[in-house]
Amino acid sequence: MNFKKRLFLVGLVITVFLLGTSNAYAALPEITAAAAVVMEAKTGKIVFSKNPDEKRAPASTTKIMTGALALEKKGDSLDQIVTASVRAAATGESSIWLEEGEKLSFGNLLYGLLLRSGNDAAVAISEFVGGSEQEFVQMMNAKAQELGAKNTHFMNPNGLPNDDHYTTARDLALIARYALQNPKFAEIVSTKTKEIPWPGHEWDRQLVNTNKLLWRLEGANGVKTGYTNAAGHCLVSSADRDGQQFITVVLGSQDMWSDSTQLLEYAFHNFERVTIFRKGEKVADAPIDQGMEQKVGLLAAQDVDTVLLKGQAKDLEKKVLLKERITAPVQQGDVVGKIKIYLANQEVASDNLVAAQEVHQKTLLRSFIKEFWGIFAAMIKSFA
Repeated sequence: MNFKKRLFLVGLVITVFLLGTSNAYAALPEITAAAAVVMEAKTGKIVFSKNPDEKRAPASTTKIMTGALALEKKGDSLDQIVTASVRAAATGESSIWLEEGEKLSFGNLLYGLLLRSGNDAAVAISEFVGGSEQEFVQMMNAKAQELGAKNTHFMNPNGLPNDDHYTTARDLALIARYALQNPKFAEIVSTKTKEIPWPGHEWDRQLVNTNKLLWRLEGANGVKTGYTNAAGHCLVSSADRDGQQFITVVLGSQDMWSDSTQLLEYAFHNFERVTIFRKGEKVADAPIDQGMEQKVGLLAAQDVDTVLLKGQAKDLEKKVLLKERITAPVQQGDVVGKIKIYLANQEVASDNLVAAQEVHQKTLLRSFIKEFWGIFAAMIKSFA
């Protein structure tokens, strides 16, 4: 073997070794979905997107908002009995076969909504929570605006086709993030199968979750499928591994299972949530003017987290920004500055800094008392 061939082989071996042992990031997934987003659940940071703000029909992923909002408003009434109206019973396509006058608990209707994707259950829930379907839809739109889902507009609680019923991949991720913060919602959408009553029949309803990822993907725990001719195949999915959760949205997909799996695996393989400070953790000390103390401790006001490519945490830079002058008096918890976190000169996180303790304004009397107690304490210590 000549020298050039040996050199080539050595280089090839080194390359393979480096790819296998370093933070060599996977290529971006090639997906079929017309629009997609991957969001880290705790921070809300998006780590992948494709046409994230393109308005599209959401189909039954609409029911994420329906279920979450219903739980927010009536989460303490899961055992309350709901009577199916004529309107609910007449709602077609995907259903749990409600009959007019049928009585089911609110909790069981939620399982019918989110596992079996019952359009009839959606109407029954909306009437129970909002008084009418129309009033509930107004509540859905108000909640969407509150969550920052600015490109979303609902016309019904189930996702049946309507030209004025639309959302985006980014907005659906925001809605799913909100929904998954409700423990009961998270419990329901992670349930694979559920048996609920079917009055007047010899057997109960057997509900099977339409989200196949619950069986196929490690850590999968939600959330909702959707399909209409206008929307195509849609899936909002989530998975949790080692305490880190990602939410994926694919809209108008030719293979929503493969697309979602690729995106979630890409996220878990390449990204990590990094906790920079915990709420109440001391960040720094700062000088204080006219105070009985010369400095005041600065604490993080909230948890400070960000999402980075694996291995980037070591390159973070932290900058404390104070008010021009901190002057006593200062109350414990007063905002006195900010902490900003940078990566390659780009801000990736920030938080307020608050005073760790109260600092009184300096006066002659307070100075005398402090000096006296200092001398007194020293004397006591010398006799001990």
